[in-house]
Amino acid sequence: RLPSMLADLNALVEIESPTTDKAAVNRAGAFLRARMDALGARVEVSAQTATGDHLIARWPAPVPVAGTRRALLAIVAAPDWRFRRYRLI
Repeated sequence: RLPSMLADLNALVEIESPTTDKAAVNRAGAFLRARMDALGARVEVSAQTATGDHLIARWPAPVPVAGTRRALLAIVAAPDWRFRRYRLI
């Protein structure tokens, strides 16, 4: 799976998507939506007027196993302009 993951990461990085360019951000979002669709997610788009559209992806929950709990994971990337790189927050 690693080669496929790296190929997807490379393709995403090559999509120019400056934060201030709504159309470019939406192109990156379209790529991510297609990948999430292919992985079985139900993807909703929350259209934005001034910024890139938001994607909400939901995957079917597996059958619960006794003693396990569900978790919600949210990953947000924000620019760290001091270092000209992105960091997860």
